[in-house]
Amino acid sequence: MTYSAAIHCSFMKATKKDLPAVNALIQDSKASWGYAPELLALWREGLTIRESHLSERELYKGLTPDGLICCVYSFSKTTDGVFELEDCFVEPRFLGLGLGHQIMADLFARLNELGAKKVIIVADPNAVGFYRKYGANQVGTYPSIPEGRQLPVLEIEMHEKG
Repeated sequence: MTYSAAIHCSFMKATKKDLPAVNALIQDSKASWGYAPELLALWREGLTIRESHLSERELYKGLTPDGLICCVYSFSKTTDGVFELEDCFVEPRFLGLGLGHQIMADLFARLNELGAKKVIIVADPNAVGFYRKYGANQVGTYPSIPEGRQLPVLEIEMHEKG
């Protein structure tokens, strides 16, 4: 099936049986930015969600009406009222169909239920503009690989989302 118009996805918790599909989606999504294969290989380990991560973060998969995993996101609690968006990826064939907005709406709804005050995001530089649409401001940088690469650290105040 080809998707060319906005679609609605439903979110549910991902399980360990979803990890192969989730990890394939993450790798494909990262590659869609046009990064060199050498960089993608360097980042593969850090982009892989393992079974042990499921006890450390909340992982959600977005499903199309016909049951395909079209996007994923995860978050973890860092301190009282502060959460980190750990993963946020859309399957490349679904880019531009409104799924990023649906991820953020679902994330904000869940975090509001948990009493979140703030969301921290260590973002891919290509995604900063997307997060700015949701009120994100850069508050720092985080060292990455290869050596010398810095990732923007963004912050979203949740009071704006309530």
